[in-house]
Amino acid sequence: MKESDLIAKIKKHVEELRRRGVPIKCLKIHGNQFAERGTPDLHITCRSRSFWVECKVPGEKPTAIQLQRIEEWRAAGATVAVVTSLEEFEQLIATDLFKGKTVGDLLAEGLEELAESLRKERLAVPMEDLNIPSPSRCARELVLRRQEDRFR
Repeated sequence: MKESDLIAKIKKHVEELRRRGVPIKCLKIHGNQFAERGTPDLHITCRSRSFWVECKVPGEKPTAIQLQRIEEWRAAGATVAVVTSLEEFEQLIATDLFKGKTVGDLLAEGLEELAESLRKERLAVPMEDLNIPSPSRCARELVLRRQEDRFR
């Protein structure tokens, strides 16, 4: 498997999570004259958390400049990891973001758990105002509310 194949798998997985209602966004960092050398391959944000992910083929190691950038991002407070498989990426997200729960577990807990999580982040409305039948629609409503708040 090539590194680009792993990156594509992770991006596809993130898009699937978005379709299932998880508020997550992924950005591929392309190496060019405008990007800092050694910057990790992917920047992922979910639930106000920042993740930088360096993808490597099994057996390969990050270069010295990549290791330097990883340490710089960690010092800035981001979660940074080197992954060699989709499973390692899923483990990173589950462990750091969802405290070991799978996305399926989170969705199975229903809207009440999602609303409580959002209240903790100070982004939710009262449960009776949600009146939304699915987690994906709830996520869309959250995005719209965030956009409205930005323009107030």
